[in-house]
Amino acid sequence: AKECGLHKGNIKESDNGNAAANVNGTSTVADIFKSENVVSLSRQGVENLMKLENRKEAWIVVLYAPWCPFCQAMEASFDELADKLGGNGVKVAKFRADGDQKEFAKRELQLGSFPTILVFPKNSPRPIKYPSEKRDVDSLTSFLNLVR
Repeated sequence: AKECGLHKGNIKESDNGNAAANVNGTSTVADIFKSENVVSLSRQGVENLMKLENRKEAWIVVLYAPWCPFCQAMEASFDELADKLGGNGVKVAKFRADGDQKEFAKRELQLGSFPTILVFPKNSPRPIKYPSEKRDVDSLTSFLNLVR
């Protein structure tokens, strides 16, 4: 499988409350999905997106944990997707769904493993979960074109 289950693994809570991987006693993990075309959503931002029944454009959102190797592996293709779709009627976003946000994401966003990719279609209140482990630009674009 090309995804991380929702497990504690080697994750520990740091003093500031952020979960980070414990690598040889250090606990810092750089954030991922850093394209300028990837919108970083807060929990409030996700909740607002969920409330909209008619969006101006479709959204594709990755629920991720920066320590997850499968999230890290898809970073280049997701950033490329964001750059390709910038200004083309689809917003590309990320939501860090580990740590304090994990229970919310499991309950409200269908999070079962990392990464989880959701599409919020233009005219539908409910997100559609991406059903594949193929996370290349062409596969994600094909799915988007089907559901947006």
